[in-house]
Amino acid sequence: MTDPDQAPAAADGLTATAVLDRIRAELNAPAADDMQLLLKIARDLAALDGQRWSPADAAAWTARPETYRELTLAGLARQRGFKLGLLSGFLAGFVLTALFAALLAMHWLVVMQ
Repeated sequence: MTDPDQAPAAADGLTATAVLDRIRAELNAPAADDMQLLLKIARDLAALDGQRWSPADAAAWTARPETYRELTLAGLARQRGFKLGLLSGFLAGFVLTALFAALLAMHWLVVMQ
């Protein structure tokens, strides 16, 4: 099995790693026009897709360590989102309970007058 990074180059003569590294660098750099950047990235991805890898090479590309890192980061982001949702729900419940308690206290004061 060949290394997917050494697979036949895309139309512009770049390997998959070179294209993705360039896309990452462009996304990290400040852009004057985001639409032009997105169109350029779409062209680069179309060129990358034009390589027509074999199923074994495509499977090796998707199983690269970077993908596991991305999946791990996505999982951690979901966990963080769940925890933040749980925390915000708890705080909202606490505030609503405090408001209800204040309402009951005011009602009790009015009744006792």
